[in-house]
Amino acid sequence: EDSGSMELAIKVLSPYVRLATDFGVTARYQSALLYARLGKTNEADKLFSEIQNRFPSSPLADESSYRRGELFYSDGSYAQAASRYDEYIEVFVDGKFIEAALYYCGDCYKNLGNYRDAISRYEVLLLKNPKSTFAYSCAKNLVYLYRIQKNFQKKKKNARIMLATSQTAEQKKESSKEVS
Repeated sequence: EDSGSMELAIKVLSPYVRLATDFGVTARYQSALLYARLGKTNEADKLFSEIQNRFPSSPLADESSYRRGELFYSDGSYAQAASRYDEYIEVFVDGKFIEAALYYCGDCYKNLGNYRDAISRYEVLLLKNPKSTFAYSCAKNLVYLYRIQKNFQKKKKNARIMLATSQTAEQKKESSKEVS
């Protein structure tokens, strides 16, 4: 993609970004997406944050809030990503992206070495929806974290969840090893 055309699109949208209308919210959202694609994380985060906080009843508020975590996660800025995912989890308890936010927030904490908070996010996700598309990965991460903590009872419990939610022959084989 041509960064020049994305910059031009941002420039064209700029007068509308100031509007407190549905179109203004859409202009902010589209500009934020363009900034994200250009690698301008802070600019994108600022616009997504503005949608989330100034226009909480907008249909784009839920997604904008989630995207804030995603911006920093993809940069490997796990502390900032976790903070934004936690904010999403708190504000959008039943949001469209709640399962993804819980999973990636847990992943951020795992990468930061904060195993207690990682375990908490993964377990909440599995309680919320045991059949989530993230269930297998959550259980796998919990097996890893409980092994580190030498909590073999919980490790085995999550290995069973891994087995129950595995989709491929390779996942079933890996899960079976953990169960035994």
